[in-house]
Amino acid sequence: ADVIDCKDPAGGALGRLDLDEIARVVHGVSALAPVSATIGDTFVAPAAAVRSAQSVAGTGVAIVKCGFFGLPGDAALAQ
Repeated sequence: ADVIDCKDPAGGALGRLDLDEIARVVHGVSALAPVSATIGDTFVAPAAAVRSAQSVAGTGVAIVKCGFFGLPGDAALAQ
C-alpha cells in the first residue's frame, strides 16, 4: 500500500478512530508506509477541530485529514 488510512466508517465517511488504535497502527506499519488518520468532519467550533488534529498528530501519523460538513452558519464560525 502507498498509504495506510485510519478511519472508522461506523462514524461516517470520515469517522475518527480511537487514538490508541491509531497509535497501534502507526507503531505496526509506519515503517512500511505512511499512515494517515482523519479527525472527522463536524465540530462545534474551529478550536475543537484544532484540538482534535493535535491529538491525532500526537499519535505519530504522517498525514492528518479533516473534512468540512458545510452546515449553514459554518462561515460565521470561520470569521
